[in-house]
Amino acid sequence: MVVVTHAAISLAAAWAAVQAESSESARPAFEVALAAAERHGFADAPDGPRALLKSLEPVFQQHADDGEVPLVSAALRDPTTLEHGMVALSDLSDRLIAGGRDAQAPIGRVFLDMSVTLVGARNALGKTTPPASAGPVAMMIARGLRERWAFDPDHLEAQRRLIREAPALRAVWLTEARTSFELYDELCRVIASGVELGPSSLPGAVVLGSAGADRHDMSVVGVVIDPGGDDTYVWPEGTDPLSQTRQHIIIDLGGDDTYESHAAFAGPAVAVFGGAVVDDRTGDDVYRTSEMHGLAGGLFGFGLLLDRGGHDRYEAHGPGSAWTIGSGIYGVGSLVDLSGRDLYLGEVLTQGVAGPGGVGLLIDAGGDDLYRADGPAAPSAYGTPGVFFSASQGFSTGVRREAPGGLGAIIDRSGDDRYEAGEFSQGTGYYYALGAILDDGGNDLYRGNRYSQASAAHQAAGVLIDSAGDDIYWAMTAASQSGAWDQSFSLLIDKAGNDRYRGQDLVIGSAAMQSIAGFVDQAGRDQYENRPGRAGLGLSSRDEYHFDRDGVFSFSAFFDLEGDDVYGDGRENGQDVPTGERFSPVEHS
Repeated sequence: MVVVTHAAISLAAAWAAVQAESSESARPAFEVALAAAERHGFADAPDGPRALLKSLEPVFQQHADDGEVPLVSAALRDPTTLEHGMVALSDLSDRLIAGGRDAQAPIGRVFLDMSVTLVGARNALGKTTPPASAGPVAMMIARGLRERWAFDPDHLEAQRRLIREAPALRAVWLTEARTSFELYDELCRVIASGVELGPSSLPGAVVLGSAGADRHDMSVVGVVIDPGGDDTYVWPEGTDPLSQTRQHIIIDLGGDDTYESHAAFAGPAVAVFGGAVVDDRTGDDVYRTSEMHGLAGGLFGFGLLLDRGGHDRYEAHGPGSAWTIGSGIYGVGSLVDLSGRDLYLGEVLTQGVAGPGGVGLLIDAGGDDLYRADGPAAPSAYGTPGVFFSASQGFSTGVRREAPGGLGAIIDRSGDDRYEAGEFSQGTGYYYALGAILDDGGNDLYRGNRYSQASAAHQAAGVLIDSAGDDIYWAMTAASQSGAWDQSFSLLIDKAGNDRYRGQDLVIGSAAMQSIAGFVDQAGRDQYENRPGRAGLGLSSRDEYHFDRDGVFSFSAFFDLEGDDVYGDGRENGQDVPTGERFSPVEHS
């Protein structure tokens, strides 16, 4: 019997050898890592990183179909494209932010074009009407992913059938959503024109609120324009998400407003087989849901929540809450907040999350924000006391052996932000999925548990890119800060600032089970700490999962470009050395 007791093809460096080559910092991190492996003579070894990449090609071809999210499939098939994909995602987000700041911009069309680009449905053709069972089965899939991370075994074939038909059904929700967003843009043009709002100036059946404190029951109302006042919008328990009012449009021009959803699959900017939008122009607003898919989500649809001003609070609490605050399953859910000190508070599957075929985005353009998704609704997936299952903050998952995942991301443009989460969070992908956090500025704190801060498991990818500030990364248990497990890719890049990294095992650029991990800190006086004797700082871990079949090891790469740094393992600055050695399989009787 052949047993691989330990395998490490890995590299750690202060990048002294490449620092003089100015072009290196502009190259994708995985390309730089391969170049470093070439310098050390193992890039082309029979069990080395190029052979590893070759062995992963068929792994990521087996789910090739029209239901994939293009950016995700590109990153998985070639990890050197991951950074390019993040640039493209960032550019699309900037267009949405710019549109939100321009009262004349057709923001509905901008969002729809971005969404169609991300889900790859620009030329969608197929059925003109969905089967009668499509809505209930879609909701069944969402519930199953919350309750068991799998399909409901009692209705397995119905769910599989809907997954197969999902690409063709895009034509349905594209048509429905386009109608909604065209009406939204027309309403925005009327408002921008300055004409008096009334029946003669407004197209369609529009409810026009007053300047006072109004209460709108969104189970019976479809389109609302409210000129001011501290208003309340309610989706009461029992609201039918498949009724004609599911494609709601709300434009609120002023006031400190409250949006409350007490119904599953219905709420502010939630679209089920259609399109929905909330555009709140000013005020310190509260958005609250206690149910599944109740805030800024797209389930076979497009949902946009645009808050243009104020210090806002987004809440998703309760045992039934999941798929909230920017979530997508075979659709796109996006929350865009343009300014203010905002609070994003949830428990599980929240804050930029996606399931199969979906894109979930949380885009915050400015302010010192708090992101929290850390219990108590879901206990630890590993039975760890005092730890909670999060699956949040730039997270995506597929359904193992059934369907590939999508893209879940947080894009935060500025501010001193605080990210708090439990297991599977902060730029993490699981099963043919991609999770990401892109934070452009500020002194940020990232606190997470197992699988967090650019991590991935089971044929997935996770990325975290922080562009500026003195940041703190604190991860507990294992597989974090670019920790990759089981034929996965992870990448953490911190571009500037005096940063602190604290982790335990399989952290700070560490891969296991035929995975690839990349870690790059480009500048600053940094401090690194991980559990002594455990995999970290460019040291790979175990590889027994696929070695007998593929004969390749994991590849880990750690780079710190400059600065007088402190390493907990006693490592010195200015080194360019392999951290481990290649171990041959050991025969056991």
